[in-house]
Amino acid sequence: MKKVFLSFFIGILLVGSLFAQVGPTGGAPMSQVQNQDPDNQMFQVQERLQERVLSQDVSPVSVTGTVKTIVDDDVSLTLSVEVDSEIYSVRVPKNLLDNVKAGESIELTGYKVIINDNKNFVPLEIKYQDRIVNMQRY
Repeated sequence: MKKVFLSFFIGILLVGSLFAQVGPTGGAPMSQVQNQDPDNQMFQVQERLQERVLSQDVSPVSVTGTVKTIVDDDVSLTLSVEVDSEIYSVRVPKNLLDNVKAGESIELTGYKVIINDNKNFVPLEIKYQDRIVNMQRY
């Protein structure tokens, strides 16, 4: 009787370890997402964002706006610019526009990109006071 229980117990352990190695079957989307390579997941997320961006009209425009706020980090400036009663975020390398002040007018040429509720402006050219900054290489 002990041998029967012992062999039954060992059989259960073997079958359990076999299922633990194989994992659940059946096309469960969550198990597929969890088992994917993280780089592949990042690529898919970037692809979906690119599809959203490309479905918009992203032709370059020239707009004049007012600088509302400036966030300064070590490398870049993030400007909040009001254009036609909408606030757009604009990132600029710090060494190109180091003397920007809030409340002043700025002319931007580039792309308006709206993803969900985030409004960004990707500049190709910035005219501020008497300076013209070409942003195409950045």
